[in-house]
Amino acid sequence: MRSLEGHPNRGSRSRATRASKEEATLGPGSAGGGSTHRALDKEREKRIRELAYRRAKDRGFAPGRELEDWLLAEHEVDRTSHPVSRA
Repeated sequence: MRSLEGHPNRGSRSRATRASKEEATLGPGSAGGGSTHRALDKEREKRIRELAYRRAKDRGFAPGRELEDWLLAEHEVDRTSHPVSRA
């Protein structure tokens, strides 16, 4: 497998991908701005990473369920971060 290191387009794709991910998360025209949003996103990702790790550890790091661990951790973090009000 060849390395892309030094390839002229190597960095441009990742920057464009990051910008489009930020825009999808923060809304159109928001990419590149909003340090508060980026700080919240980093904190959210940290919490998800820690919870997914705990899930994997609890099942003995058996392979094949990494995506499930991550998705369930995302759901849990989002659920506890944005509680649904019940009227």
